[in-house]
Amino acid sequence: MLAAAVLAPTVALAHAHLISPPPRSTVAQKTGPCGDDARTVTPTILAAGQMLEVDWVETVDHPGYFRILFSAANDADFTVLKDDIPNPPGAAPTDFSTMVKLPATACQSCTLQLIQVMTDNPTNPRYFSCADIRLVGGSTPTTTTTDTTGPKRPSTTSTTTPPEDDPCAALGGFEGVECVLDRALARPMCGGQVDPALEDALAAGLAKARTLVERAAARTRRRQVKRLLHAADGRLLVLRSRVARSPAVDGGCAGTIEQCLADLHARLLGLRRAH
Repeated sequence: MLAAAVLAPTVALAHAHLISPPPRSTVAQKTGPCGDDARTVTPTILAAGQMLEVDWVETVDHPGYFRILFSAANDADFTVLKDDIPNPPGAAPTDFSTMVKLPATACQSCTLQLIQVMTDNPTNPRYFSCADIRLVGGSTPTTTTTDTTGPKRPSTTSTTTPPEDDPCAALGGFEGVECVLDRALARPMCGGQVDPALEDALAAGLAKARTLVERAAARTRRRQVKRLLHAADGRLLVLRSRVARSPAVDGGCAGTIEQCLADLHARLLGLRRAH
């Protein structure tokens, strides 16, 4: 029995880790900011300044609280998005969810960080879980000019570029297609007012198209690239047909979905012609 206990493998307990956005690893780290987990090559693309639902799970219960932070500089200079999120006692696993507002400035190598703070472990009280993010769109820095010609009444003018309505508009190629797909997958179509069966079909079709596009981006042979892009476009055509035939979708919502799918079709067609 002793030998069996000695030889038994050590089980790595996650304690608390992100679910959405997808984390680098489902094993929480004891060293910050993100442990030894390397950045992924597929960050979650989000719009700068948007509201984001963050989901995580606690697998080992501890008294304490959670924190959500954000880095726009590759795991450096984290700022707090939400603090002191309660962690009431309960049987693990326990699911958690909260809304945060993302920074309004675009960044390439951004990080969303979840910290579990354990008040019953003062020597090493934190677990870390990180997700790779890229913020697109957003505002440019404010430009301020001051007229100091008047002796007592200087005039000040400030100009700020507002966030883009479509953060994917400025992106082309595979990057643009993946941005549109990621945005469509990150939020329910029409604010969640679509029939659940249709919503599931849209999510499954878009996810499959996303996988096919990702595989195409990794190929070097033109024939393979074209074949994978054609298959992705086929998934979108099936979705467009289903939306058009669904009686559960009102005209405005159907137009929103059709616009998204038509944009993807046009982008995929451009990619196929380019290859």
